[in-house]
Amino acid sequence: MKLSSIVTRIYISFFVLIAIMMTSSWYAIQSTSKMTDRIESITHESTPLMMHTSALTIAFLDINRSLTRYLAAMYIDELEPLATDIKEKNAHYHTEEQWISQHLEFNTSTQETLSIIKSGSTEVLIQIANVTELYEQFLDLKDQDDFQQSKFQPIVNQLTSDLVSGLSNASNSNERAAIQGLLSQLSVLSVDANKAFSMQDIVELNASKRSFSSRQERFQQAVDALRTASPTLSRSTEQATKLFSTQLFSKSGAMSLHIRLMTYSTNYRHKERT
Repeated sequence: MKLSSIVTRIYISFFVLIAIMMTSSWYAIQSTSKMTDRIESITHESTPLMMHTSALTIAFLDINRSLTRYLAAMYIDELEPLATDIKEKNAHYHTEEQWISQHLEFNTSTQETLSIIKSGSTEVLIQIANVTELYEQFLDLKDQDDFQQSKFQPIVNQLTSDLVSGLSNASNSNERAAIQGLLSQLSVLSVDANKAFSMQDIVELNASKRSFSSRQERFQQAVDALRTASPTLSRSTEQATKLFSTQLFSKSGAMSLHIRLMTYSTNYRHKERT
């Protein structure tokens, strides 16, 4: 009887153990199934977000590549299609950014990160717009600068030729002295102007501009002396003399334009670095 009781207890223990194992297995299977469903749900939710986040990064890199091509242009006529390309890339970037914002709108854990991304993007895109505008102005000024400089040397050559011809026909020492005085001023100013046109440093250019301002009075004195000593030659060279003076001393002349160009260039390089 005692042995039978022990055997019965052993069987009962086995049955209980089996029941516990089956119950545990059932709970484990249920938990695994729920976890799998949860993982699938997270994957389903996160995969599009990951794809659009990657697309946002690629869109930003595309903007950078388009900007690089824009800043490599040498002539203003090349800019329009490149600017259009940048606008299209910006629009695509905003589309991707808007999708991410809409899908994370109610996710409080990502609001701070999303806000940082959006504010950073806005600041960078504004800087890009400023740089492209400045570069367009720079190329426009560069074209004008090249054009004005191309006109400067022929004016110098024409005026020099007329004065040399007048010197050979001078009838008295006063006339020769006046012509030589103007030729001397013309030579010094034209040499200094060509040096200034080759300068790229705005500090050096501003110093050169001050030098031209001080020379303007001496040049005008030489012009007045020629008018007194040789009225005929003065009248024949008057237009070339005015053009020469305008190119060097006026706000619309080649020298002022070159200084403006280098100022824009300095500002552009600063914007590019920042």
